[in-house]
Formats: sequence, C-alpha cells, structure tokens
Amino acid sequence: MMKTEHIPCRRRGLARAGAFSILEILIAVVIIGILAVLMVPTLQNRVEQARIRAAQRDLTELREAETRAAIDTGYYFPQHVLDNVVVVGTDPGFPAWDNVADSFLHEAANPAVEPTKTRTLFINPRTGLFLPDAEAQGLYDRIILSGLPTPDARVASVRDRFGFKGPYVSWNSDRDYDDMQDDPWGNPYMFFTPAGLIWEYNSRDRYNFSNPAASGPGRIQHQVVDTWDHNTWMGNAGGADCKVFDRPAVLSLGANGVPGDDVGKPDYNKFGAGDDIVIWFN
Repeated sequence: MMKTEHIPCRRRGLARAGAFSILEILIAVVIIGILAVLMVPTLQNRVEQARIRAAQRDLTELREAETRAAIDTGYYFPQHVLDNVVVVGTDPGFPAWDNVADSFLHEAANPAVEPTKTRTLFINPRTGLFLPDAEAQGLYDRIILSGLPTPDARVASVRDRFGFKGPYVSWNSDRDYDDMQDDPWGNPYMFFTPAGLIWEYNSRDRYNFSNPAASGPGRIQHQVVDTWDHNTWMGNAGGADCKVFDRPAVLSLGANGVPGDDVGKPDYNKFGAGDDIVIWFN
C-alpha cells in the first residue's frame, strides 16, 4: 500500500510566504506611485529654491562688484567689464579680445578703431547714464595717456591714475564682448540705474529688445534704454518700461524668463514684479 507524505502545516505556510500574489504586487505599485506623486513636487520645489538662492548670490556679487568699481574709479561699468584684469601680458595692440582673459585696456580700445566701445564703457553713478562722447573720449585719453612709450606705462596709468583694480567678479564666462553671467534659468542678469536698463555691448539678441535706433546688429547707442522707453520686449505688444527703479539694482527675470508674471497676469511685463529677483544697491 502506497504511503502519502504529509507536509506539515508550518512548511506549507513557508512555501506560500515565498511568493507574492498579483493583488499584493498591485498594492505595492499603487503605494509607490502615490509616494512618487507626493515627493516629486517637493523635490522640484527644492531645486527651484536652490536656483533662487544661487541667483540671489550672483546678484549680490554683481552689486558688490559695481560698488567696488565705483569706489575705485568713480564710475559704474557694464557687466561685461567687471571681470576684466587691467591688461593681459604686455600686448600693446589692444585687440578686440584674446583667448586668455579680458583686459580693461582691450575693452577701452582706441576709439578710432572701435568708437562704440569707449562711449559705452563709463557710467556716471549720479545720472545713471553713459558719459557723453566728448567726456568719454577725454577720460580715455587721460587713462591711456596717448604717447606713453610702453604697455607697462599704460597699465600703471590705469591702476594709478584711474584706479581700476579688476577683476571685480569671480567669473569669466565667454571672454568676449558678451561676457555676461547667466542666471540659473539661462537668461542674462540685468543692471538698472534710475535712468533705465544698462544696455550691454552686443547684447541685443540676449535682451531681445527691438531697438530701431541701433546702428546695426549687436550695436548699442550711447545712452541706456530710457532713451527708448517702452521698447518691445520679447516681441510682445505694449512692451516693458525699462525706467522703473529709483536707485541702481541688478535683476534676474526668474524662472519664467520675462519681466514680471506670465502672459495674462496683472504684473506681466513689469520689471521687478512676479518671480523677478531684485537686489538693490545701498
């Protein structure tokens, strides 16, 4: 007679415990999905808060850089000048730019070669405007001291007579005229005076302003944007008012990349409103 083997109850229970039922798997998937839905917005918010803090740090550095430059020289400068050293090596040729580092003497190139540069280099802290042509030319002549025999003498002139002690910021991103730091969302920071937005050399494409008065692609005029108040911003009708602050300030457009709030909201196209991040000068 054949004997039947009996599996003890405890062993049968262990055998069943070794696998999951479909229902148990579905429950686990649902729980994981719920946790993901709850956690992803929190993680995204933390990433966004980190970007905001990074923008605030950059803007604070920009403000301090402009302040130190003004104390040293008596002038504010466009952002792309703040990372300049006095000169690179002893190159007397003043090329437009080099492949090593930006030079203040290169930025202040001979006006006969590049007249727009000197006209858009020095910003009067009292008015917030670039110096008039004749005044900028005179200042250039005093700095460079035309006729000095050696590049070293010109460097001494910039350091001792003018007081420029750059670099004033820790970045050197592009090493050309568009040497401007981007915010964490990929947009350039902006420098405002009470007269308006300081237009950066060759920044027309970056700021996306429609400027019919410009002399050509990538050029800027001799004044800041208050001369062209209510220019079209990002192709939107109505435009943004660039003469908006009563004291100097540096600004990030924030996550949406436009002044103020998004389209259709009350603060749309208003600099300093919505998600814009502003650091004021003291």
